[in-house]
Amino acid sequence: KRKEIVVLDVKRSQQINIALTKLPPIRTLKQAIISMDSTVIDREGVDKLLQMQPLPEEKMKIQEAQLANPDVPLGTAEQFLLTMASLNELAPRLHLWAFKLDYEMLEKVSVMSV
Repeated sequence: KRKEIVVLDVKRSQQINIALTKLPPIRTLKQAIISMDSTVIDREGVDKLLQMQPLPEEKMKIQEAQLANPDVPLGTAEQFLLTMASLNELAPRLHLWAFKLDYEMLEKVSVMSV
């Protein structure tokens, strides 16, 4: 098995890895979040992302481990958290996106009921 940087506890890592199976690849997540692309991530996906936001100490641990081992790739969960942490104002952005999706859904429902 190839060596990779793993700093998260097993439970947190498992939660993230399981959730990632229902989300697009990490490399496409960042752009989808920036553009609020609901063709890539649906409302349920936005909720998952909200639940898996990186904690500041997780980000710090990952970055420190990365600096100490520059030649070793990050584990999947760590890679995900670092990608998420690189987005400015992640929480407000995700909350806004969730609101936008809810609003669009309400609009569709109200148009249908007219």
